[in-house]
Amino acid sequence: MFEKEEEKLKDYHEKIKKLPVDDLALQKAIQQGVQQAKMTNSRTRRKRNWLFTVASIAVVMILFVTSIRISPTFANAVSRIPGMGKIVEMIEYDKGMQSILDNEYYEELNESITVDHMKLTLTGAILDETGLVVFYTLEAPFDLTDLRFDEVAIFHNGKKIESSIVYNDPNQQYAKIKDDYASFLFAEQQRFDVQDFTLQLKVANEEETEFNLPFTLTKAAGKGQVYPLNETVTIDQQKITVESVEIHPLRVKVRLSYDESNTMDIFQIENIKLVDENGEDWSKIQNGMSGRTVDDRTEDYYLQSNYFKQPEKLFLELSQIQALEKDAAQLIIDPWKKKVVQQPNDQILDITNVESGFVEGRFKVEDDFSYATFSSITNEDGSEVELLSESSYSHDEEGYAYFTVTFNEADVKGPLHFEFFAYPNYLKGKETIEIK
Repeated sequence: MFEKEEEKLKDYHEKIKKLPVDDLALQKAIQQGVQQAKMTNSRTRRKRNWLFTVASIAVVMILFVTSIRISPTFANAVSRIPGMGKIVEMIEYDKGMQSILDNEYYEELNESITVDHMKLTLTGAILDETGLVVFYTLEAPFDLTDLRFDEVAIFHNGKKIESSIVYNDPNQQYAKIKDDYASFLFAEQQRFDVQDFTLQLKVANEEETEFNLPFTLTKAAGKGQVYPLNETVTIDQQKITVESVEIHPLRVKVRLSYDESNTMDIFQIENIKLVDENGEDWSKIQNGMSGRTVDDRTEDYYLQSNYFKQPEKLFLELSQIQALEKDAAQLIIDPWKKKVVQQPNDQILDITNVESGFVEGRFKVEDDFSYATFSSITNEDGSEVELLSESSYSHDEEGYAYFTVTFNEADVKGPLHFEFFAYPNYLKGKETIEIK
């Protein structure tokens, strides 16, 4: 039953032995992992010899995950094994991913296809009702350093699944081997009677290389735990309703709505998390997809999940909420005259440069502020101006966070209205809601 896992572990062991690692640091990490593994399994010792193999694999897997989390040296060594880099990265920063591996919810695949001398291997996947995460490795006999994707998509029964997608243009330490992952957040939650999918990758190269790699998942998607709440809290005189919390294996979805009578526009909620009865952060905003607008007054926030952990009590905390008075939340710029027509009068925002297709500015901040600044740009008649690029920079010693925006000059008809996506002005206060 576990022959495949044993072979995989042996293979990893041989590969790790060939890597240049600080032996003393690695040995220390392994010893720490073994001690924690012993403590974890001390209550579940088996008396029968035929269970020795199963128990050994369990200890090794606990050692593997634990050592990654406690030892940067060990994590760095394992991440250099093709196909393991992004799993290691996610274990380090996402407690939910560690829990997924501990509970054998991750499904190993190792399906491959070769196109234009490039070999794509789908190493594994994780599926739930909200989305899909696929881990893959790309290998070639030539340099892949500058490789980029035109499109990444997932198909079911020949139809593209509408999703929000988070992925990286591969940028790994080996020029000819790239391992990464793509995270799909389904537009609508769904379950599949038949879990047959196809991963599509379109490469931005002269050959217009296209991979279409079919795969089948045999593990049933975990069913979400839904907590309908419809509880309203007031923070700094602004009303926020927590409509529901849904806990899925890959992510937690928190649906919030904002009262129409609020005097302020609410942007990003920087601190939204689940906390257990011991005060431990149980789930927080994850890297990648953190939120999605449902309508003008409703948003979904996505947090790291710890689906397999069952705390006795669970609370939702809300604080560090970005907001601006509605009358003040206007930035109007005339790019032809290169001047600011209107902006918030709060000494936080400073527009430092305006050109015909370019705006540069900075915020006065106390901590890092690396959010995208604007969600859209429109002309006075409401027609959209294409936002070509946007970048942000961490704050400097003087306490400023910088941003730049470029837009399509051909779309400009006059003064432009910039819609804020984030703004470093905060509501005062914090609220906690009991979920269970």
